[in-house]
Amino acid sequence: MAKKYEDWLTKDGLLRIEGWARDGLSLSQIAHNVGVADSTFRKWRDEHEAISAAIKRGNAPVDLEVENAM
Repeated sequence: MAKKYEDWLTKDGLLRIEGWARDGLSLSQIAHNVGVADSTFRKWRDEHEAISAAIKRGNAPVDLEVENAM
């Protein structure tokens, strides 16, 4: 049986995570959407570069907007 994080390391899974981050969801909200506890999702983010990168890509437009607003 595959571990649950592996389901999110697929192209589709990573695109969903990136999209949620782009929509401005917090890590807690993304964890809820994924169906795991906050601590589990944060562990996945720390242990799997692909998940971390998807979150960073999703947050990039938001970060740029904040910088421009300053």
